[in-house]
Amino acid sequence: MYAVRNLEFILPDRYWGPDTYSHNEDKLVLPEVLIDIKNLDDSVTLPVSLARMLKPMLDALWNAFGLPEAILEIDRGQQH
Repeated sequence: MYAVRNLEFILPDRYWGPDTYSHNEDKLVLPEVLIDIKNLDDSVTLPVSLARMLKPMLDALWNAFGLPEAILEIDRGQQH
């Protein structure tokens, strides 16, 4: 994405310190994600499977705003 300098990323106060983070560069590059339906678990765990596939891209997005990693609700309590 281009022309994103000063774009704000807003998080609920429950994660880290301030709840608004600004992007300081003019572009934002995120990794591609290939979602192959053959690699997905059954429909009961589909949201968890998708979240784990998207985690590297979400981490890159959070990193662009100066945050260490994306916190997914599926991982809360396990890692944090």
